[in-house]
Parts: sequence; C-alpha cells; structure tokens
Amino acid sequence: MVKRNQVSRAMSLFLVLSLFLTLTVGVFTPSNKVAASPNAAPTAPLGGANEQVASSATTARNSVHVWTRDEMLNAKPYPIPSSDATPQQPQSVPTSNGPLTSAPGGAATNPNVKALKAITDPFNSKGGAAPADYGYPFPYYRSEIYADYSSYPYSTIGKVFFTDPSDGLNYVCSASSAGNHAVWTAGHCVYNNGTGQWMTNWVFVPAYKDGNAPLGQWYASQLWTLSGWQGGNYGYDIGMALLYNNEYGYSISQWVGWLGYMANYSRDQYFTALGYPQAAPFDGSRMIGCWASHATDDPYTNPARMAIGCDMTGGSSGGPWVVDFGGGNYVNSVNTWKYYSQPEAMYGPYFGDGAINLYNDVIWR
Repeated sequence: MVKRNQVSRAMSLFLVLSLFLTLTVGVFTPSNKVAASPNAAPTAPLGGANEQVASSATTARNSVHVWTRDEMLNAKPYPIPSSDATPQQPQSVPTSNGPLTSAPGGAATNPNVKALKAITDPFNSKGGAAPADYGYPFPYYRSEIYADYSSYPYSTIGKVFFTDPSDGLNYVCSASSAGNHAVWTAGHCVYNNGTGQWMTNWVFVPAYKDGNAPLGQWYASQLWTLSGWQGGNYGYDIGMALLYNNEYGYSISQWVGWLGYMANYSRDQYFTALGYPQAAPFDGSRMIGCWASHATDDPYTNPARMAIGCDMTGGSSGGPWVVDFGGGNYVNSVNTWKYYSQPEAMYGPYFGDGAINLYNDVIWR
C-alpha cells in the first residue's frame, strides 16, 4: 500500500462513482450475531471494574436545547486527548480472552435514505490484513467523502454538538448510529473525566454538511460511558448516547439506519475511519474518511490502544472505525487519541468486554 494523502477531487469522485467493491477482511468471521431487536435480553456484565458502565441523569424531552445553525457553526472542535510522550512499540500483540461478539448493521426504514449498493477501500485490498506492526508514518489514504451523505451507510455518521459544563463552551465531536435509539462516540465526548462532569445539550446531527441537517437533529436523553474512562484509563475512552425519537415518532436507527459492532476480535483489521475533523487544516463542514490497516498498538494503556494512519484532527473524536464498510458495517473502535509527534496517526480503544457491556446496556433501552 502507498500513502496518498493529497489526492485530487477527481480521483475521490471517481472512487465514489465507481460504487466500489465490497471490502472483505480475511481475519474477521462474524459470530454470535445479535438481532437488531429491542426485545433481546441483555447478558450478564463481563470483565472487571473498568469494563462496567455508567450513565448520566436523564434529560427531559421538554428541556432539551434546540441548536440554531449559528450555534452549530460557532461551536469549537473538542480537543482530541494528546500527549508529547514518545510512542512506545509493543513487545507483543495483545490478545483478548473474551467472547467473540458481533452484530451487523442495517438500512433505514425511511424511504428517503437510499443504500449505496457496494463500497470498498481505495487500495482494493481483498482480505489483506495488516502486519502486526508498521513503522511510522503508517500507510493510509484520506479523502473528503463525495458520496451522498443521505445514502446508507454514510447516513449513519454525523456530527455531535454539546456543551462542556466545565467551561460553558459549545463543542463538536463525531458519532454513528448504533441501533435502536443509540449512537457510538468517544468517552471524552460524553464525560469530562478531569472534572467528573457529564456533557450537556447533547445533540446528534446525521449527514451534517455545510451547516445543514438534512436528516434532522436528535437530542440525547442520557449519556453513557465505561467506569474505566471515568477513572482516567484512556484505553476505555468509549461512549454512547440514547436519543429521543424525532417528531414523527421514528428512532434514529429507523430514520438513518445503523452500523453493527464487533468486539474481542483480532486487532489486525482493515478500517474505514470516518468523522468531522474541524481543527486546522479542516473546517468541520464535510465528512472525512481514512482507509487504513491496523498499524500498531500503544502499550501505555491497558488494554492497549490500536493505531492506524490518519491525519484527522479535533472534532473527529468519536467517529467510527468500521470493518467491512458497505457490507456488515462493524464498528470496532472510535477516534480518540493523538501523539503530537505523530500527526498522521490516529489511536482508538480496543473493543473488548467493555464495549460489549456498553452495547448490551444501552442498545436495548
């Protein structure tokens, strides 16, 4: 694979209009699939104290903050947690002993959302998982998304707006529809573990583009994260939000579709990472994608964060890393961390037992 950050609009448009071929990752075989049904019974919590879930108080529907277009345009990119430490190479590839768990994504019932028939990665890799470790800079491809954002699965990706009560300022992150009433995002986009405060005025805007909300604003009733994140472990920087139905009585997944998820699988996957970076050199107006294989792991956290090549910036936090994009659409991590010495790398938490607990607790509510 060749690193190509600077690609022409014509090439990107060609990649989209070609409608791509469905990506297949050889090391991933879905198992224990969970039907996207609100009647499914949650399982007993897995793991230890760090893998347990925590939630905010419920925000009443009649007290949600309705964001204006100007407020959205003036919100700041929430900083991606970063460090000037020297990244360390792992001594061995971490493994998980937890149960292999996955649930596929699904298209919307909203007739205005059309599914793209097939999508693939720009490298046309077929079953080519990454080596266990790349040297930096990691190979990747990055482009603005030129497809119709209202087409599934892009329709499931959106921009998040919220207020951090620690400073009273409005910020942006990214998120994706997870099924039923839930969305995936980063833990730091729902909970400030430095001050112990939950974010407020939280709203998800799927298919956001140039200040417009073609698929509506979706207001959070409750925010969720893992105890490990609340305790300051950046290996558990995962969050979810429960959203109210829209004015027509539809849930977010009915309206835009949803992505699946997978947990406790091999780290060696090929990812489509998506989000709305807003810090320079981006402006947050358009959806951006990075296509990259798992490159290395970060032993500074336990479980070790995964890394891919990607130069997205603040505002992209919480955007999903999707395996088999355009197929099963399995979220397997989210954008959460940068090293100052590696501007062209993005780190994300490993989806293990904590992600399973979060999914099981939130998705069926």
